[in-house]
Amino acid sequence: MASLLNIHKAVHAYGLDLLNKVAGHLASLPAEQKKVVDEALEKVRAELGPVPKAGRGKKGGKLAADGEPAPKRAPSAYNKFMGEKMKELGAKEPNLNKSELMKKVALLWREQNKK
Repeated sequence: MASLLNIHKAVHAYGLDLLNKVAGHLASLPAEQKKVVDEALEKVRAELGPVPKAGRGKKGGKLAADGEPAPKRAPSAYNKFMGEKMKELGAKEPNLNKSELMKKVALLWREQNKK
């Protein structure tokens, strides 16, 4: 799915680039002809629409039945715990990098769940 979105974005960008180049070359036309061509180019730009965006996250995300991006799930107990403890430990030990911090918080989670 992500690769199709990337292809679509590339084609879209190429189309807009091509339209801008054509518009630049037509600047030497008489005013009446330039107006007609500009209107036609605007119609094409409108049909191309905005650059497509992924639904959610880097890979595009899932879509709901109506075609809109699916709503996000509520954070799990693990997500909440990790968020809180990462902030706490990060403030206490600012010299730790993210991976070391994650390891420490993961150990805390395991210890908490053993009880």
